[in-house]
This record gives sequence, structure tokens and C-alpha cells, in this order.
Amino acid sequence: MTLKDNLDICSINLIPYKELSLEEIYKVLDKSILCKLGLCIENTPYIVPMYFHYTTESDGIYFYMASEKRGKKIKSIYNNKNISIEIDNPVDYTCNANFESIIISGEIVSIKSVKPKNIYIQKIFSDNQILEKEYLENRNLDDLLLIKIKVNDISGRVTLY
Repeated sequence: MTLKDNLDICSINLIPYKELSLEEIYKVLDKSILCKLGLCIENTPYIVPMYFHYTTESDGIYFYMASEKRGKKIKSIYNNKNISIEIDNPVDYTCNANFESIIISGEIVSIKSVKPKNIYIQKIFSDNQILEKEYLENRNLDDLLLIKIKVNDISGRVTLY
């Protein structure tokens, strides 16, 4: 079997789904606190879970994420500003294949050092009270990096079972 044959087989949609409208996408984002941030390190995909806060502004949708100042993620961001984000939530806990998902492509527009009391840092953590307590209260943080991402493309689906 050739690669093309395999791709043809994979293109058959076995799971029925519905594309989400932008309004429906916002509803999914509003109830989500965790995403998977996709980066690229030396032509190798690198995916890391991140807590986020998003805003809609006059020129588009922006995601904000907080990070400590070291690690693969930060090194990758400084070398390649293009990112992807994936968010998924189960719709029905009785069926493993029943979920809603959001796929985003975008670019990092700024990364700056901020104090933990920064408004966006507070929003990221206040969306998840457990994270806020564990991260902010139990660590001695001087500065965090605030990562700002501009969304270039966003789409969403929900499976229909």
C-alpha cells in the first residue's frame, strides 16, 4: 500500500462532527483553562500544557500565558514565533470519542518579564483557584514571563454521537 492509499483511507470521516461558529468557539474557550501549546525546536514538534487567559481586542483574539524564565519552551519561543494551540473538552463522559476541540495557529507578539501581580497573570491564575493557590502562594516568584499570542486562525469542532 502506498502513502497515497493510506492518506485516502485516513480521509474517510468515521466520526461525525459539526464545525463550531465563532460564538460557539468562545463558549468553549470560556469554560477551558488548560491548552496544549505547540512549538518547534530544531524542526521537532514540542507540545507543552499551559494555563491561559484570552481576550478579544479590536484587532483580533489574543492568548496570554505565564511561564518561568527557563526551559525548552522559552528557548523555542525566542527562536521561532510561530505556534499552535489545541484545546479539547469532553462533551459526554460516557463516550471517549465525544468531545469539542479548538485548533489555533498564531504567533508570539511579545514576551516580557512581569511581576506576579500583573493583571494578566492574575487572570490566568484566577480562572483556576487551585493553580492560583499552589503557584502563587507556595512559590517565591520574583518575575514571570508573560507570553502574548496573536491568533491568526481559529477553528473548532464537536463530535456528534
